[in-house]
Amino acid sequence: VTPLIVGTLWAIGWAQMIFGSLNILTGFLGAVLFGLGVDYGIHLYLRFRELSREHNVRDALSQAFQTTGKANLFAGLTTIVALGSLAISEFRAFYEFGIISIGGMAFILLSYAVLFPALIYLLNPSRLLEKRPKTIDWTTSISQYIQQHGLSIGGGRQQTRLKQLGMSLGVLGLICVVGLPQVDF
Repeated sequence: VTPLIVGTLWAIGWAQMIFGSLNILTGFLGAVLFGLGVDYGIHLYLRFRELSREHNVRDALSQAFQTTGKANLFAGLTTIVALGSLAISEFRAFYEFGIISIGGMAFILLSYAVLFPALIYLLNPSRLLEKRPKTIDWTTSISQYIQQHGLSIGGGRQQTRLKQLGMSLGVLGLICVVGLPQVDF
């Protein structure tokens, strides 16, 4: 959580530097960035934890950043592009949200890249790796329950409905993209 908090604070500093103050609509940006950025740390830590069972700390960190770190980077860049696209809006709140999220997400990713390895070394990972996270047990038990009671999605009729739903959402998305130039605030 520490890299996330630091990255979010950097994002708030970025907002202060760029705009001086926020309006009521963009004021909740810290919460949004916090919610978006938390996943990167979870994925990175769980990958590191998995790798550290087989490798030393240095190799586990290196491999975690080469695999999950790369995936986090591309996911973060995608989020930056998506939220940053609001920066072309004429609506001031969207414009500010877009500009701040470009820097904010970049700062969160940078914070994970810089602080995560340092924290792993400082916190003595051998002690952290002794316990199995409860979420793994919860996920395993829920998966077993679903399989035992036949609740999984996999039947032909359900699969057909899912494909139809996916195609419908795709067509709706295409209609939205085509109609986007006509939207005016």
